[in-house]
Amino acid sequence: MIVAKSEPGAATAPTVLVIEDDAEVRDITCEGLSLTGFHVIAAVDGEQGVAKLIRHRSKIRCILLDLGMPRMSGVEIFRQLRATAPEVPILLTSGARRSTLYPEMREESARFIAKPYRLSDLVKTLRELLSEHEASSDALS
Repeated sequence: MIVAKSEPGAATAPTVLVIEDDAEVRDITCEGLSLTGFHVIAAVDGEQGVAKLIRHRSKIRCILLDLGMPRMSGVEIFRQLRATAPEVPILLTSGARRSTLYPEMREESARFIAKPYRLSDLVKTLRELLSEHEASSDALS
C-alpha cells in the first residue's frame, strides 16, 4: 500500500515507510500520516519493509518500525534497515517499555514512541526526527 494523499502544495512532503504487522494499526497510522501531509509506504512485516526500502530508497526520508513483528524480530529488522540505508532515521514503536530496546537501537538517528500513541504525538515526533536529521546532514556537508 502506498498512500500519497497530502495537503495541496505539499510537493516536498516527506515519505515515511511504515512497517507494522497489525492491519488496523497500520491502516489508521497510514491514513493519519497521509492526512497530516506525509506520503506513506506501508509494509506488513520486516521482509516486505526491507524490500520496499530498497525499491523506494530515493523517496523514503524516515521509517516507522513496530518492534513486535512475525518471522523477524524487531532487532533483526532494525539491523537490516541500517545495513540497507544507514542514514535514514528510524522511529521505533512498541507496546513494550523503551528499556527493552537493544543498545544498538539507542542511537542518535533512532527514536522511540510507545503504543498506544496519539496521532498528534506521532506526527510531532516524526517531524522532530526529520528536522534533526536534516540539521545534522547539513552540518556534515
